[in-house]
Amino acid sequence: MNIDNSNNLENHTNGRGTSSSRPTINQEQLQKLVAFITTNLVTQKDKVEVSVMEDIPGAYTVYIKVAPEDKGRIIGKNGNTINALRTLMKVFGRIIVIVQD
Repeated sequence: MNIDNSNNLENHTNGRGTSSSRPTINQEQLQKLVAFITTNLVTQKDKVEVSVMEDIPGAYTVYIKVAPEDKGRIIGKNGNTINALRTLMKVFGRIIVIVQD
């Protein structure tokens, strides 16, 4: 998986040491990334389904389906795991992550 990192943080800072632009990711890369992360969290890897819908250009909704017994592994205690995944996705822009039944 090649994620476009041409927005090198060293070259694109706003004077305060923070990035002025985000790395970009396309729909296929996003699907592969979330599938990779999710598959490594569950016991029934063959039951993982990840689909991505582009709501508007650059804004995505990611739907994750796993075996019922693995749903707790994706959500985590107090929602910590799914919230960590959602935080990670914020690096790439407006991305909503939903765990489906």
